[in-house]
Amino acid sequence: MVKPWPRGVRRVRQALRHEFASLAGSASFVFLSRVAGAALVLVTHVLLARWMGPEQLGHYVLAFAWCIFLAVLAGCGLPSAAVRFMAAARDQGRNDLLRGYFRREQQTGLTAGVLIALAGVGVVLYGGVPQGGRLALLLALAAVPVFVAINVYTSVGLALSWFRLAMLPNVVLRPALLLAAVALAWSAGQALTAARVTSIHLVVAALVLVPLVFVVRARLQRECASASVAFDTPVWLRTALPLMVVNLLLNFFQEVNVIAAGVFLDPAQLALYSAALRIAFLIAFGVQAVNTIVMPRTAALHASDSGEALRRMTRFAARLQFLWALAAVVALALAGQFLLGLFGPAFVVGYRALMILALAQLVSAAFGPVTQLLSMTGHQIECVRVMLCSLAVMLGLNALLSGAFGIDGAAFAAFVALLVQAVWLHVLVRRLLAIDASVLARLTRE
Repeated sequence: MVKPWPRGVRRVRQALRHEFASLAGSASFVFLSRVAGAALVLVTHVLLARWMGPEQLGHYVLAFAWCIFLAVLAGCGLPSAAVRFMAAARDQGRNDLLRGYFRREQQTGLTAGVLIALAGVGVVLYGGVPQGGRLALLLALAAVPVFVAINVYTSVGLALSWFRLAMLPNVVLRPALLLAAVALAWSAGQALTAARVTSIHLVVAALVLVPLVFVVRARLQRECASASVAFDTPVWLRTALPLMVVNLLLNFFQEVNVIAAGVFLDPAQLALYSAALRIAFLIAFGVQAVNTIVMPRTAALHASDSGEALRRMTRFAARLQFLWALAAVVALALAGQFLLGLFGPAFVVGYRALMILALAQLVSAAFGPVTQLLSMTGHQIECVRVMLCSLAVMLGLNALLSGAFGIDGAAFAAFVALLVQAVWLHVLVRRLLAIDASVLARLTRE
């Protein structure tokens, strides 16, 4: 006869089951939002490839990648650290710190965004940027403060678990409006150049931002209406700046990769590579959906010294990540050429690059949410060192391989960089946190 679990253990197990059920429900919403957004972006990219041609598409993807990169840079990491500090302030009843963090995040991001945009304009106008992509880059720079503001306001939603506000405006509504706008412009007979599409994207982003500002401000006002304002800016920035590097090289790896490859590939080749990269990184949306939910709870479990619960959540997240990535890689192996052909006949040559990039995502997912674990438990400096080394590997291999092997060389550079990053971070998690975050940890019971 099997002895029943002691009452205290049963309560713990029931609490963990409830936690995992809540995690799965929230992750499902975030996952579906990201999949919907990714599908909209992919359809838009396909149509732009057919309506613009590879060269103009190459100029557009490079300009927009710079916009996203600089917008994250301008945030100084405060949107990334919001999950840690705003969630902790609310849990501690420190609404004064909650309001203070939000105010400092706005001030820092918008000021830096404007200054970076102005500096970028000077570089574009007087730095020898080729005429073909100059206007698109200038318009992308004008969009930097708008995207900084979007990052700031959606970070509040993520930090306070307002997932609809965090996901729907930027992840779903913005690409839907962009798709509708470019389709309308094309049907009206307008030539879709890189500059015109960038300007359309700027207007769409501004239209999304305005209601987002009003809704987040109103909800935050209800959350902490009577609180004063307190600041802990030095501590916030010491944590946020390393997280900015982590965020750039994790959640915005696609944009960083486009910029790195764009140094060595011509615009037409860059368009082919961007198509393969965009399809392969559909895998990352499922992984990021899990991570979006895991990050706040990781910080809370670490703060409460709940080691076993943290291990269980890590294994649960690792399993979700890997199963999604494995299914997606199999699907891309079967349908990859068809998907690339949607962009146009010239894009089918990117199939090898697509599979290399997809396998890179699978390998990264197999090691689990290692970056999130380290970032949310105070080891973000270690993440920065690893990711900067990984970036150096990618840039070095791009310089060596892109010229000789084109987009396949760029894809292999990304694969090696992600492999180095995943293995190194996995070793750090085992050493610093005594957690095996890989999917193989599911094969044993502690």
